[in-house]
Amino acid sequence: MLGKWMCLYIRRLIILLNIGGGQPEGTMFPWGNEIVPDGVYRANLWQGVFPSENTGEDGYLWSSPVDSFGPQNQYGLYNIIGNVWEWVADAWIVRHSKSRVLVDPLFQIQGRVDDPTVERTKKGGSYMCHKSYCYRYRVVSRSHNSADSAAQNLGIRCATSIDD
Repeated sequence: MLGKWMCLYIRRLIILLNIGGGQPEGTMFPWGNEIVPDGVYRANLWQGVFPSENTGEDGYLWSSPVDSFGPQNQYGLYNIIGNVWEWVADAWIVRHSKSRVLVDPLFQIQGRVDDPTVERTKKGGSYMCHKSYCYRYRVVSRSHNSADSAAQNLGIRCATSIDD
């Protein structure tokens, strides 16, 4: 029983680049180009004046339960953007190349995932992101952190193949 709940691997950046949006290339958010389509919040992000006032218009001042906003794309995935940054297995490089990752999917992994000397890529932005400060909650954006980070707005998403 325990095995069904164990994380088999931390997701790779290429997986997020390929399925993160589920929309045509150039789409800013997993559901389209409007951050609040028809006045409906689709992600947990900062509302108000950053960093002095988060109004919590989306219903949350801090992190939210994973299913709070419903699926964000056509694949039924939750929290692709917003809520907490998603730390991935790939090492951080300043300029990544989607075509290079597709040709050589292991080229960005360096060292142990828990090695604090290797910065890791993170995707999705968090509840602390605001367009005036951290506009990295767009599908194409990314940033980085080390494994020893104590950030309260950083998490991981475990994955397994459908066959498992």
